[in-house]
Amino acid sequence: MRATGFALRLTGWLVAAGALVTFTGAAVAMDVWMPQTGEVNLEEAPGDNPEARLHHAYALVGAGEWKSGMKELRKLIDENPSAGWVGEARLMIGRALLSAGKFQKAFDLLDEVWSDHPDTDLANSARELQHMAAGRMAEKNLARGSKMYDRLIETAVDDAESATVLTRKADAAFSARRYLSAQDRYLAVLDLYPRSELAPYCWFRIAESHWEMAKWLALGLEDVTAAERAFSDFLDVYQEDGRAAEAGERLEEVRGRLARLNAEVVQFYVEAEERPWAAVNYLKHLEKDLPESPESEWAAQELERITRDLDSPLRGDSWQLPLPGVEKAAPEE
Repeated sequence: MRATGFALRLTGWLVAAGALVTFTGAAVAMDVWMPQTGEVNLEEAPGDNPEARLHHAYALVGAGEWKSGMKELRKLIDENPSAGWVGEARLMIGRALLSAGKFQKAFDLLDEVWSDHPDTDLANSARELQHMAAGRMAEKNLARGSKMYDRLIETAVDDAESATVLTRKADAAFSARRYLSAQDRYLAVLDLYPRSELAPYCWFRIAESHWEMAKWLALGLEDVTAAERAFSDFLDVYQEDGRAAEAGERLEEVRGRLARLNAEVVQFYVEAEERPWAAVNYLKHLEKDLPESPESEWAAQELERITRDLDSPLRGDSWQLPLPGVEKAAPEE
C-alpha cells in the first residue's frame, strides 16, 4: 500500500514550485525565491558544489527556464544517484515537464517517483501532480487524459482516491461536451462508491449534463424533461446541500424552457396540423405540472376551448348521448 488516507479536492494543484522572480535590467531574471531553495541569484555561477548546483537548477525551473533546469537536474542525478535529494530532484523535473506541456512524460516520471517512495510526503506530492497531468492532458486530448485517469484508478490507494479520480474523469468528459460519457462516469461513482462524499456533486452534475445536452442539441422535449426530473430529484434528496440553491435556479430555468416547448408543440398541432385533440396532453401538462409558468393560464383556456369544440369525447372522457325512442324506466314500487 502507498500513502494511505489519500483524498483529493476538486480544485487544481500548482504546477510550479512557487517561485518569486525579481527582475533587474531589461527582462533578465536575477533573483529567484523558492520554498526549496530560498533566494537564488541566477547570474551567479553555482560552482561545483552539488547542493548549490541543485538550488540553481531548481531556480531555473522556477524562473521558467525548464529546459536548462531539467538538463542540469538530470546531470546531477547521474552524478549522484544515491544522494538523498534525488527523489525531490525527480519531482522537480516532473513539475518542469508539466509546466512545459509534456503531460505524458511528466505523468510517467511522477509515477516512478510515487512508486519509489511509498508512504511519504514525496509520494503524495507526486500523486497530486499526476492528477494535474491527467487533467491537463484531458483538456488537450480527452482519450489520452482518460487513459491517465484509468491508470490512477488502477493504482488508487483507497476508495476516496478512486472516487475522486473517476469524478475528475467525468468532469473532463463534461468539459469536452461529451455529456453522455460524463453521465455514465458520474453514475459509476454513485454505483461503486455510494457513500462517497462526492455523491451529491455527482447527482448535481448528472442533472447539469442533461440540461447542457438539451441546450446544445435542442432536439425537443426529451432532454429538457430529463433535466427537470434530475434537478427535482436532487432537491428532494439533497435539500441541505450547498448546491441546493443553484439547483433551484436551474430547475426554474429548465421549467421555463419546458413550458415554452410544450406551448410550441400545442401550436404545431392546433395550427399547422389542425389536430387540436393531439395537443390536449401537452395542455394538461402545462396546466397541472407547470402552474408557475406564464403558459399555464393560457393552457387552461386553450384546453377548455378545444374540449368545447370537439365533435367526440377525448380518450378517457365520457359524454351523455341522447337515444331517440328510449325512455328511462320508472323505479319499481
